[in-house]
Amino acid sequence: MLRILMVLVLTLTMSVSVSGSVYADKKTDLEKEIAEKQKAIDEAEKERKAINEDLTDVEKLKKNLEKSKNDLASYVVELDEQVVQIQANIDALLVQISEKEKELEQTRSELDEAIATKDEHYAAMKARIQTMYEQGDMYYVEILASAGSFGDFLNEVDYIGQISEYDNKKMEEYKEIVAYVTVCKEQLEAEEAVLTATKEAAESEQAALETLIEEKQREIEAYEKDIATKEATLAESTALLAT
Repeated sequence: MLRILMVLVLTLTMSVSVSGSVYADKKTDLEKEIAEKQKAIDEAEKERKAINEDLTDVEKLKKNLEKSKNDLASYVVELDEQVVQIQANIDALLVQISEKEKELEQTRSELDEAIATKDEHYAAMKARIQTMYEQGDMYYVEILASAGSFGDFLNEVDYIGQISEYDNKKMEEYKEIVAYVTVCKEQLEAEEAVLTATKEAAESEQAALETLIEEKQREIEAYEKDIATKEATLAESTALLAT
């Protein structure tokens, strides 16, 4: 009996080892989804950086426009062109915000589904482990002892090997699900960061737009005041000459 059990242990060990190797070499659909989500996380980070790099530098813009102040008409035209460009930036950012909110909704849904699947697998594994613990090692001995012939014995050995392979496969699946949940959370955080950056960029562009409009209004008012002063001076000079 001892010899038979030793052969059994060796057989089971080889079975589990081989099945684990085959399983590890096979790229599952879930592993592919994890890789795709990792790629999406990297792209989200690039998108966030690009948003911050494309913001309008109002002070630099005002400095570049300074040379046009002597010609109010040209200055106003250039200001209007910048206002139009910034407004276009704001419109594009608002579209991005809407799209990103939809993406976040989808990612949250995928995360909730992944967590539910993980919890189901965990509960099933916990129940199976508890059952095996309660049955003890004698469970497998009883299965083998019930064999009526050597052929039946080999079938039972194969059955036990399949149980071990099944348990090993389920454990690997659970590990993958845990990894998938983790990457879903990371993707959600990355997309939330992009959404926050996009909203902040829209606010920044709106502030830049208002600054340029105020600058334009100030220049026009200063120009009109200067004209009025010159006209008043001219009127006074004309009046003095007339006396």
